[in-house]
Amino acid sequence: MKTLMEKQDIKNNLGKYRKWKNITQEDLAKDLKISVKLLRMIECEDHYPKYHVRSAICRYFDVNHDQMFYMEVAEWKKLRKEKEF
Repeated sequence: MKTLMEKQDIKNNLGKYRKWKNITQEDLAKDLKISVKLLRMIECEDHYPKYHVRSAICRYFDVNHDQMFYMEVAEWKKLRKEKEF
């Protein structure tokens, strides 16, 4: 059974917000005090960041968690169906 934290389920708008602010991955990683490699993995949705990193990203862009990280509707419905008894 899948959990909510599996990387293929959780999507993000990090790249979109970063481009809107016209900031490079290198500068954002430096501001967030994380490696560029980690930032790229998060942005490409190859890694779901820990809570403190997610919080720092949301604070940086002044958005809430749901605006930055989300689950596709189809995936959510599929997960709910799997949990029904």
